[in-house]
Amino acid sequence: MDWSSVFFEAHCKETGLEGASDKTSKLYCQEAVKKAFADSKGNFDTPDKTSLIKAMEKLAELSKNFRNQETIQKHFSEMMMLVSRLP
Repeated sequence: MDWSSVFFEAHCKETGLEGASDKTSKLYCQEAVKKAFADSKGNFDTPDKTSLIKAMEKLAELSKNFRNQETIQKHFSEMMMLVSRLP
């Protein structure tokens, strides 16, 4: 799964970044997701469930600077439903 695209759809597409080119916005999102995995000691290319949750928590924290808490919590809950299905 391309976690950067998921973050782009949930975050970047609906923030001030949408004024930038798609390429620039997607690059920003990819770097944000890679940094979240690195900060949580996870592997971006082959994440395990624990590192995925930690990275999602980091990204939710980042998103607080751009989005309202209700929207962040909604997207976080939706992602957690998907992550909970992973082995």
